[in-house]
Amino acid sequence: MNQHSTFNLHPAEMFTAPQRARYFDLVRRAYDAVCDSNGMDAGDSKRRETWRRQQQTEAVGKPSVKHCSPVDDFDYLLVHFGQIAGDDEAVARGCTSLERRYEKKIADQLARLSRLKGETVGFDYARGILAQMKLPTDLKNVPAIYLRNVYIALRVHADRLEGKGR
Repeated sequence: MNQHSTFNLHPAEMFTAPQRARYFDLVRRAYDAVCDSNGMDAGDSKRRETWRRQQQTEAVGKPSVKHCSPVDDFDYLLVHFGQIAGDDEAVARGCTSLERRYEKKIADQLARLSRLKGETVGFDYARGILAQMKLPTDLKNVPAIYLRNVYIALRVHADRLEGKGR
């Protein structure tokens, strides 16, 4: 069960339309796989919905999509239903979500530094930080904890340039 997410009832925090489409397609394929392996009829939508809610509760502790976080819960559900469906891409996407988010945050800080310095500050700058940390410089092969350190270093540097200090 996902113990890090909270019950979130704010509508802006529900799954986005593309997330909902991806999620329910994955649920359908997972349910079809379960039915195929057990010789059951997959056409019973009421049984599929009951099964989905049970599986979702098992995965994130929330039976309704309305209460799921589009960040933490969505990723856990991708992994959970992806494993059942045999969808390696969904599993991999759910497992690497934190790294992708840090890559986006790093890109945002690099853009911020570019604006502040009046020159392009690209990913080579971030790779330089990784090299100083004696880590691999390929961002795709760096664990999230180290990407977090790169993000913090970039944010602190940008804050200093803005005179915010830290």
